[in-house]
Amino acid sequence: MPSSAGIALDEDGGPKALSALCPSEQQKLCDWSAAQGGGYGTKVVCEAGTVMEFPDQATCIANFPAGCSTATVADFEACRLAEVMDPCAAITTQPDACAPLAACIGEDDGSAYQWQLSCGDDGPSEGGDGSME
Repeated sequence: MPSSAGIALDEDGGPKALSALCPSEQQKLCDWSAAQGGGYGTKVVCEAGTVMEFPDQATCIANFPAGCSTATVADFEACRLAEVMDPCAAITTQPDACAPLAACIGEDDGSAYQWQLSCGDDGPSEGGDGSME
């Protein structure tokens, strides 16, 4: 199983911020993340309760930290790999590798349609052209 989602670096050759991902890259990262944990819908039973990964790609995308400009794809991957090493421990104690993502909780990119300015792939839109009409 690959230890990386294989998402390209940013235009400067550095790690790509989660907020800079196009919808297709978010989907790719969600699929990679699910595969690391055994696939969409995989359940792990722990003393503290049942851990269920995202049931499907749409749920993962809906919960994706797209507004996180300080954490990178590499941070996301490192966190996910740490979580799957001991998913039961991750319920009660956040792995150190997840600190960059935890710092982003509650961040919003301010525009669900900003992706169209820099991405060439199809993503969510109300009017087909990115407008809210």
